Amino acid sequence: PQLTPRPREPTAGFRLIIVGHSLGGGASAILALLLSNISSQVPGYASLHALALSPPPVLSPKAAQTCRPFVTSLVLDSDLVPRMSLRSIQLLRARMVQALLLSRQPKWKILLLLGPLRLISSKLAADRFLHSPHSALGRSILERHESMFASGPLEPELHLAGLAMMMDRDGTRKPRVRLMAKSECLAIKVTHTMVWHHMPDVFFTRLLAAARLPLADPADPDDACDISPPEAGPSRHVTRGRPAAGRAWIRGGPVGRSGGGPDLARPLLAD
Repeated sequence: PQLTPRPREPTAGFRLIIVGHSLGGGASAILALLLSNISSQVPGYASLHALALSPPPVLSPKAAQTCRPFVTSLVLDSDLVPRMSLRSIQLLRARMVQALLLSRQPKWKILLLLGPLRLISSKLAADRFLHSPHSALGRSILERHESMFASGPLEPELHLAGLAMMMDRDGTRKPRVRLMAKSECLAIKVTHTMVWHHMPDVFFTRLLAAARLPLADPADPDDACDISPPEAGPSRHVTRGRPAAGRAWIRGGPVGRSGGGPDLARPLLAD
């Protein structure tokens, strides 16, 4: 539809910023994508920006890239929701079934000892409690119970909208803000903080602290989200490049179906 703003609009000159948390974060990204299509008709929409706080992945890879210039997604560490899609739940189910089948210890030993052993070494914990899926015994177990993995067609990948930023800690446990890798939202990260990090009060406390930090290098530079302008067509929303080293990322950065894949009917993960 053709939208004609009133000549003396009281909000003339204001920027439109859409903010939402959790499901509201996903809705804010979709709303920004829809409004960007009519931004040429309404001057106030030309500079719109959406802040999606702890949003679920709601867009296809192509759509997520399209809204990169005007949507910023913020994720806190091991938060469950930004990694939760039908596909990631299917994969988590497959990993859980595989772990149950390959378990070599009674439940009480797993509950009592698994946590402390993982603090020492994840590999040591896996070797002690699970048969290797690469061993002859492990392969035999998985082949005999292959029907347990069936859960229908594997759903398509969904990605976080726009420019995805992660608030976590580096190897020395110091807080940092960095660009997320493209693959980080594709699998659920099971930790004791996966729900805690989604709580609004926890998120905003960390956000206020992170606002004073410089933008760190990506955890994996080769897999980092691309922040260059999209190749197809110019856009007046584009933020070119990343903030200069040492500049606070908020003040100097971007803030200012049915599945058609293969059937998930066999173990997908080797480890």
